[in-house]
Amino acid sequence: MPLVSIITATYNRPALLCEAIDSLLAQSFNDWEMVVLDDGSEPNVELVVATFSDPRLRYYYLDHGGLPAARNRGLELARGRYIGFLDDDDLYHPDKLAHEIAFLHANPEVKIVGSGYRLVDGTGNVRHIYEPWQRQPELNVANILYGVPIIPCSVLIAREAIERLDHHFDRAFDRGVGDDTDFFTRLILAGACFAWLPEVLSDYRRLHIRDGTVLLDSWHAYRQIYDKIFQLPDLSPEITRQRQSVLTHFELRYAWVAYATGATQAAQWFLLRALVQEPRLPGEQAQLIIEGVSAFAHNRIYVDDPAAYIDYILAHLPTPLQHLADRMAEIKMTGVEA
Repeated sequence: MPLVSIITATYNRPALLCEAIDSLLAQSFNDWEMVVLDDGSEPNVELVVATFSDPRLRYYYLDHGGLPAARNRGLELARGRYIGFLDDDDLYHPDKLAHEIAFLHANPEVKIVGSGYRLVDGTGNVRHIYEPWQRQPELNVANILYGVPIIPCSVLIAREAIERLDHHFDRAFDRGVGDDTDFFTRLILAGACFAWLPEVLSDYRRLHIRDGTVLLDSWHAYRQIYDKIFQLPDLSPEITRQRQSVLTHFELRYAWVAYATGATQAAQWFLLRALVQEPRLPGEQAQLIIEGVSAFAHNRIYVDDPAAYIDYILAHLPTPLQHLADRMAEIKMTGVEA
Protein backbone atom coordinates (compact mmCIF):
# COMPACT_ATOMS: atom_id res chain seq x y z
CA MET A 1 0.00 0.00 0.00
CA PRO A 2 1.24 3.54 -0.69
CA LEU A 3 2.19 5.69 2.27
CA VAL A 4 0.47 8.79 0.84
CA SER A 5 -2.77 9.15 -1.10
CA ILE A 6 -3.23 12.35 -3.11
CA ILE A 7 -6.86 13.14 -3.91
CA THR A 8 -7.36 15.12 -7.11
CA ALA A 9 -10.79 16.31 -8.18
CA THR A 10 -11.08 17.54 -11.76
CA TYR A 11 -13.82 18.93 -13.96
CA ASN A 12 -13.38 19.98 -17.60
CA ARG A 13 -9.78 21.16 -17.23
CA PRO A 14 -7.60 18.50 -18.88
CA ALA A 15 -4.64 20.80 -19.59
CA LEU A 16 -4.47 21.96 -15.98
CA LEU A 17 -4.86 18.38 -14.76
CA CYS A 18 -1.79 17.39 -16.77
CA GLU A 19 0.24 20.10 -15.05
CA ALA A 20 -0.96 18.96 -11.63
CA ILE A 21 0.00 15.36 -12.43
CA ASP A 22 3.40 16.50 -13.72
CA SER A 23 4.04 18.28 -10.41
CA LEU A 24 3.29 15.06 -8.54
CA LEU A 25 5.47 12.94 -10.82
CA ALA A 26 8.31 15.40 -10.14
CA GLN A 27 8.22 14.72 -6.37
CA SER A 28 11.44 13.62 -4.72
CA PHE A 29 9.27 11.33 -2.55
CA ASN A 30 7.84 8.41 -4.55
CA ASP A 31 5.66 6.31 -2.23
CA TRP A 32 2.33 7.81 -3.24
CA GLU A 33 -0.81 7.20 -5.23
CA MET A 34 -2.96 9.78 -6.97
CA VAL A 35 -6.70 9.15 -6.90
CA VAL A 36 -8.14 11.17 -9.78
CA LEU A 37 -11.86 11.88 -9.43
CA ASP A 38 -13.32 12.98 -12.75
CA ASP A 39 -16.43 14.89 -11.68
CA GLY A 40 -18.37 14.32 -14.89
CA SER A 41 -16.02 16.02 -17.38
CA GLU A 42 -17.23 16.15 -20.98
CA PRO A 43 -15.40 14.46 -22.55
CA ASN A 44 -13.99 12.50 -19.64
CA VAL A 45 -10.26 12.66 -18.95
CA GLU A 46 -9.53 8.94 -18.63
CA LEU A 47 -7.33 8.97 -21.74
CA VAL A 48 -5.52 12.06 -20.46
CA VAL A 49 -4.58 10.24 -17.28
CA ALA A 50 -3.69 7.07 -19.19
CA THR A 51 -1.10 8.91 -21.29
CA PHE A 52 1.13 9.14 -18.22
CA SER A 53 1.41 5.33 -18.02
CA ASP A 54 2.08 5.38 -14.30
CA PRO A 55 0.39 2.69 -12.16
CA ARG A 56 0.29 5.07 -9.20
CA LEU A 57 -2.42 7.08 -11.00
CA ARG A 58 -5.91 5.70 -10.33
CA TYR A 59 -8.75 7.17 -12.38
CA TYR A 60 -12.45 7.15 -11.44
CA TYR A 61 -15.34 8.69 -13.33
CA LEU A 62 -18.22 10.17 -11.30
CA ASP A 63 -21.52 11.68 -12.23
CA HIS A 64 -21.18 15.43 -11.74
CA GLY A 65 -21.84 16.08 -8.06
CA GLY A 66 -19.51 18.92 -7.08
CA LEU A 67 -16.18 19.20 -5.31
CA PRO A 68 -17.22 18.02 -1.80
CA ALA A 69 -18.77 14.82 -3.21
CA ALA A 70 -15.69 14.11 -5.35
CA ARG A 71 -13.33 14.57 -2.42
CA ASN A 72 -15.46 12.30 -0.24
CA ARG A 73 -15.32 9.58 -2.88
CA GLY A 74 -11.57 10.04 -3.01
CA LEU A 75 -11.32 9.54 0.75
CA GLU A 76 -13.29 6.30 0.40
CA LEU A 77 -10.89 5.03 -2.27
CA ALA A 78 -7.62 6.27 -0.76
CA ARG A 79 -5.34 3.59 0.69
CA GLY A 80 -2.53 5.70 2.18
CA ARG A 81 -1.67 6.38 5.79
CA TYR A 82 -1.48 10.08 4.95
CA ILE A 83 -3.88 12.10 2.81
CA GLY A 84 -3.09 15.09 0.61
CA PHE A 85 -5.23 17.14 -1.76
CA LEU A 86 -4.15 18.47 -5.14
CA ASP A 87 -6.98 20.04 -7.13
CA ASP A 88 -6.52 20.07 -10.88
CA ASP A 89 -5.52 23.74 -10.96
CA ASP A 90 -2.88 23.57 -8.20
CA LEU A 91 0.74 22.44 -8.15
CA TYR A 92 3.14 20.82 -5.69
CA HIS A 93 6.74 21.93 -5.45
CA PRO A 94 9.23 19.04 -5.93
CA ASP A 95 10.07 18.47 -2.24
CA LYS A 96 6.62 19.03 -0.78
CA LEU A 97 5.78 15.45 0.12
CA ALA A 98 9.32 14.56 1.19
CA HIS A 99 9.54 17.46 3.62
CA GLU A 100 6.03 17.04 5.03
CA ILE A 101 6.42 13.29 5.53
CA ALA A 102 9.75 13.84 7.27
CA PHE A 103 8.11 16.41 9.54
CA LEU A 104 5.23 14.12 10.46
CA HIS A 105 7.58 11.22 11.19
CA ALA A 106 9.71 13.46 13.39
CA ASN A 107 6.64 14.80 15.21
CA PRO A 108 4.24 11.85 15.68
CA GLU A 109 1.83 13.89 17.83
CA VAL A 110 1.11 16.13 14.83
CA LYS A 111 -1.78 14.91 12.67
CA ILE A 112 -2.00 17.85 10.23
CA VAL A 113 1.03 19.62 8.85
CA GLY A 114 0.56 22.87 6.95
CA SER A 115 3.05 24.69 4.75
CA GLY A 116 3.19 27.96 2.82
CA TYR A 117 2.11 28.51 -0.75
CA ARG A 118 2.29 30.93 -3.63
CA LEU A 119 -0.86 32.55 -5.00
CA VAL A 120 -0.57 32.41 -8.80
CA ASP A 121 -2.95 34.06 -11.27
CA GLY A 122 -4.28 32.71 -14.54
CA THR A 123 -1.25 33.97 -16.49
CA GLY A 124 1.27 32.34 -14.16
CA ASN A 125 2.26 35.45 -12.25
CA VAL A 126 2.94 35.06 -8.54
CA ARG A 127 0.59 37.51 -6.82
CA HIS A 128 1.59 36.78 -3.26
CA ILE A 129 3.58 34.36 -1.14
CA TYR A 130 1.67 33.11 1.88
CA GLU A 131 3.59 32.25 5.03
CA PRO A 132 0.63 31.96 7.42
CA TRP A 133 2.75 31.08 10.46
CA GLN A 134 3.96 34.70 10.48
CA ARG A 135 0.50 35.96 11.49
CA GLN A 136 -0.92 32.90 13.21
CA PRO A 137 1.88 30.81 14.74
CA GLU A 138 -0.58 28.27 16.15
CA LEU A 139 -3.87 26.81 15.01
CA ASN A 140 -5.82 25.29 17.87
CA VAL A 141 -9.25 25.08 19.43
CA ALA A 142 -8.82 28.51 21.01
CA ASN A 143 -8.31 30.44 17.78
CA ILE A 144 -9.43 28.31 14.83
CA LEU A 145 -12.82 30.02 14.54
CA TYR A 146 -11.17 33.37 13.82
CA GLY A 147 -9.64 32.12 10.60
CA VAL A 148 -8.30 29.02 8.87
CA PRO A 149 -5.24 30.21 6.93
CA ILE A 150 -4.73 26.87 5.18
CA ILE A 151 -5.87 25.53 1.83
CA PRO A 152 -6.17 21.90 0.71
CA CYS A 153 -3.00 21.77 -1.41
CA SER A 154 -0.90 23.11 1.49
CA VAL A 155 -1.51 20.28 4.00
CA LEU A 156 -0.84 16.62 4.63
CA ILE A 157 -3.16 14.83 7.06
CA ALA A 158 -2.91 11.57 8.99
CA ARG A 159 -5.82 9.35 7.97
CA GLU A 160 -6.57 8.56 11.61
CA ALA A 161 -7.52 12.21 12.20
CA ILE A 162 -9.98 12.20 9.31
CA GLU A 163 -11.57 8.98 10.51
CA ARG A 164 -12.51 10.65 13.79
CA LEU A 165 -14.99 12.91 11.99
CA ASP A 166 -18.64 11.88 11.75
CA HIS A 167 -18.64 13.19 8.17
CA HIS A 168 -15.98 14.48 5.81
CA PHE A 169 -16.60 17.24 3.25
CA ASP A 170 -20.10 18.62 3.63
CA ARG A 171 -22.05 18.46 0.38
CA ALA A 172 -24.17 21.38 1.55
CA PHE A 173 -21.29 23.57 0.40
CA ASP A 174 -21.86 22.72 -3.24
CA ARG A 175 -20.95 26.11 -4.70
CA GLY A 176 -17.23 25.65 -4.21
CA VAL A 177 -17.08 27.91 -1.15
CA GLY A 178 -16.62 26.89 2.46
CA ASP A 179 -16.27 23.11 2.22
CA ASP A 180 -12.54 23.04 2.97
CA THR A 181 -12.81 25.61 5.79
CA ASP A 182 -15.59 23.59 7.39
CA PHE A 183 -13.53 20.39 7.05
CA PHE A 184 -10.32 21.78 8.56
CA THR A 185 -12.16 23.57 11.35
CA ARG A 186 -13.92 20.38 12.41
CA LEU A 187 -10.67 18.40 12.24
CA ILE A 188 -8.98 20.72 14.74
CA LEU A 189 -12.06 21.01 16.95
CA ALA A 190 -12.10 17.19 17.02
CA GLY A 191 -8.62 17.21 18.56
CA ALA A 192 -6.28 16.84 15.59
CA CYS A 193 -2.94 18.44 16.45
CA PHE A 194 -1.84 20.95 13.81
CA ALA A 195 1.67 22.32 13.21
CA TRP A 196 3.37 24.50 10.63
CA LEU A 197 6.26 23.43 8.44
CA PRO A 198 7.61 26.92 7.64
CA GLU A 199 8.39 26.35 3.98
CA VAL A 200 6.59 27.40 0.78
CA LEU A 201 5.78 24.11 -0.94
CA SER A 202 2.83 24.54 -3.32
CA ASP A 203 1.15 26.86 -5.81
CA TYR A 204 -2.50 27.79 -5.42
CA ARG A 205 -3.78 29.06 -8.74
CA ARG A 206 -6.64 31.56 -8.69
CA LEU A 207 -7.84 31.57 -12.27
CA HIS A 208 -10.75 33.98 -11.90
CA ILE A 209 -10.88 37.41 -10.32
CA ARG A 210 -13.05 37.46 -7.24
CA ASP A 211 -15.14 40.57 -6.84
CA GLY A 212 -18.22 41.80 -5.04
CA THR A 213 -20.53 39.64 -7.11
CA VAL A 214 -19.55 36.51 -5.19
CA LEU A 215 -19.55 38.06 -1.75
CA LEU A 216 -23.04 37.05 -0.70
CA ASP A 217 -22.59 33.42 -1.77
CA SER A 218 -19.38 33.32 0.22
CA TRP A 219 -20.97 35.07 3.22
CA HIS A 220 -23.89 32.63 3.27
CA ALA A 221 -21.49 29.66 3.14
CA TYR A 222 -19.33 30.86 6.01
CA ARG A 223 -22.30 31.88 8.12
CA GLN A 224 -23.57 28.34 7.60
CA ILE A 225 -20.24 27.03 8.87
CA TYR A 226 -20.48 29.03 12.07
CA ASP A 227 -24.11 28.16 12.67
CA LYS A 228 -23.21 24.50 12.24
CA ILE A 229 -20.21 24.66 14.58
CA PHE A 230 -22.00 26.47 17.39
CA GLN A 231 -24.73 23.82 17.31
CA LEU A 232 -22.31 20.93 17.84
CA PRO A 233 -23.53 18.95 20.88
CA ASP A 234 -20.11 18.47 22.50
CA LEU A 235 -18.82 21.99 22.00
CA SER A 236 -16.79 23.15 24.99
CA PRO A 237 -17.96 26.14 27.04
CA GLU A 238 -14.72 27.87 26.06
CA ILE A 239 -15.78 27.80 22.41
CA THR A 240 -19.44 28.57 23.10
CA ARG A 241 -18.47 31.77 24.92
CA GLN A 242 -16.67 33.03 21.82
CA ARG A 243 -19.77 33.09 19.63
CA GLN A 244 -20.39 36.85 19.78
CA SER A 245 -16.73 37.70 19.25
CA VAL A 246 -16.36 35.25 16.37
CA LEU A 247 -19.45 36.46 14.52
CA THR A 248 -18.41 40.10 14.95
CA HIS A 249 -14.98 39.31 13.51
CA PHE A 250 -16.65 37.44 10.65
CA GLU A 251 -18.93 40.35 9.67
CA LEU A 252 -16.06 42.86 9.89
CA ARG A 253 -13.87 40.72 7.67
CA TYR A 254 -16.54 40.67 4.98
CA ALA A 255 -16.95 44.43 5.28
CA TRP A 256 -13.25 45.00 4.55
CA VAL A 257 -13.38 42.67 1.54
CA ALA A 258 -16.52 44.39 0.25
CA TYR A 259 -14.92 47.83 0.49
CA ALA A 260 -11.87 46.53 -1.38
CA THR A 261 -14.03 45.23 -4.24
CA GLY A 262 -16.14 48.37 -4.49
CA ALA A 263 -19.27 46.71 -3.09
CA THR A 264 -20.03 49.68 -0.86
CA GLN A 265 -23.63 48.85 0.04
CA ALA A 266 -22.65 45.32 0.97
CA ALA A 267 -19.77 46.66 3.09
CA GLN A 268 -22.12 48.94 5.01
CA TRP A 269 -24.58 46.09 5.47
CA PHE A 270 -21.82 43.86 6.91
CA LEU A 271 -20.74 46.64 9.28
CA LEU A 272 -24.29 47.13 10.49
CA ARG A 273 -24.59 43.39 11.07
CA ALA A 274 -21.37 43.54 13.09
CA LEU A 275 -22.90 46.37 15.10
CA VAL A 276 -25.90 44.17 15.91
CA GLN A 277 -23.54 41.45 17.11
CA GLU A 278 -21.42 43.89 19.12
CA PRO A 279 -23.32 47.08 20.10
CA ARG A 280 -20.15 48.51 21.65
CA LEU A 281 -18.41 48.94 18.27
CA PRO A 282 -19.11 52.70 18.07
CA GLY A 283 -17.54 53.20 21.49
CA GLU A 284 -15.40 51.01 23.72
CA GLN A 285 -14.91 48.32 21.05
CA ALA A 286 -14.09 50.74 18.22
CA GLN A 287 -10.54 49.42 18.20
CA LEU A 288 -11.84 46.27 16.48
CA ILE A 289 -12.75 48.42 13.49
CA ILE A 290 -9.61 50.55 13.54
CA GLU A 291 -7.24 47.62 13.84
CA GLY A 292 -9.22 45.62 11.29
CA VAL A 293 -8.97 48.35 8.66
CA SER A 294 -5.27 48.86 9.36
CA ALA A 295 -4.52 45.16 8.96
CA PHE A 296 -6.63 44.66 5.84
CA ALA A 297 -5.13 47.72 4.15
CA HIS A 298 -1.94 45.66 3.81
CA ASN A 299 -3.68 42.70 2.15
CA ARG A 300 -1.92 42.62 -1.20
CA ILE A 301 -4.52 40.39 -2.79
CA TYR A 302 -7.28 42.95 -2.46
CA VAL A 303 -5.55 46.28 -1.83
CA ASP A 304 -3.08 47.97 -4.18
CA ASP A 305 -3.00 51.36 -2.44
CA PRO A 306 -3.49 51.18 1.35
CA ALA A 307 -3.96 54.95 1.79
CA ALA A 308 -6.57 55.14 -0.97
CA TYR A 309 -8.36 52.14 0.50
CA ILE A 310 -8.60 53.79 3.91
CA ASP A 311 -9.79 57.04 2.33
CA TYR A 312 -12.55 55.13 0.55
CA ILE A 313 -13.73 53.54 3.79
CA LEU A 314 -13.65 56.89 5.63
CA ALA A 315 -15.91 58.37 2.98
CA HIS A 316 -18.38 55.49 3.04
CA LEU A 317 -18.91 54.49 6.66
CA PRO A 318 -22.53 53.81 7.65
CA THR A 319 -24.12 56.55 9.71
CA PRO A 320 -23.75 54.93 13.18
CA LEU A 321 -19.97 54.68 12.66
CA GLN A 322 -19.19 57.93 10.83
CA HIS A 323 -17.88 59.50 14.01
CA LEU A 324 -14.94 57.07 13.87
CA ALA A 325 -13.57 58.66 10.69
CA ASP A 326 -11.18 60.98 12.54
CA ARG A 327 -9.75 58.14 14.61
CA MET A 328 -9.39 55.91 11.56
CA ALA A 329 -7.63 58.68 9.64
CA GLU A 330 -4.82 58.44 12.19
CA ILE A 331 -3.95 55.05 10.67
CA LYS A 332 -2.53 56.82 7.64
CA MET A 333 -0.20 58.83 9.84
CA THR A 334 1.22 55.77 11.60
CA GLY A 335 2.77 53.88 8.73
CA VAL A 336 0.20 53.05 6.07
CA GLU A 337 1.32 55.74 3.65
CA ALA A 338 4.93 54.70 4.13
